[in-house]
Amino acid sequence: MFRSHIDDDEKTLFVSGNGKVEGGYGTRDSNMKALMAFLISAAIFAVMFGVGILTDEMNLGAPFLLIIFAVMVFPGIIILTIILWIAFGGLTGSANYAITDKRVLANVQNIWQEIRLKDVKNTGIRNGIITVTSVHGEMLGIYYVPNKPMAKAILDDAVRKCKSKQDNKY
Repeated sequence: MFRSHIDDDEKTLFVSGNGKVEGGYGTRDSNMKALMAFLISAAIFAVMFGVGILTDEMNLGAPFLLIIFAVMVFPGIIILTIILWIAFGGLTGSANYAITDKRVLANVQNIWQEIRLKDVKNTGIRNGIITVTSVHGEMLGIYYVPNKPMAKAILDDAVRKCKSKQDNKY
């Protein structure tokens, strides 16, 4: 995945992530899951509403039924849609990271991001996420790393070496 984004003179030091970049939030697969969840939810509530009308349990008139639909059925469709979307894996995301001797690369939900090691201002581990902040104010969070202290140590060492090479050039 990173091979085409890494220069010939660049060395990969660390790669981590949770797999392929498919099916995460905002992708076509996720949007189809959301649509399917909405249609199932709407169908369930339409059937329930129809059964209520057919059994004449709600002999209250059309305006009251419209109010009931707006207050109870519509929010129910929204809530059930969210529950079904999560059940179908709609929140599954994909994120993959590489640390090289020049950059930190991230591919999260098919969006590429990078921070050059010479521009790294700070690294840390916050709430189980490795954070990389650049001197330009960019921030990159690295998730899905099994051994975060080891990955941070590799990153810190790469930043130190990169900056010392840069200092020795002048």
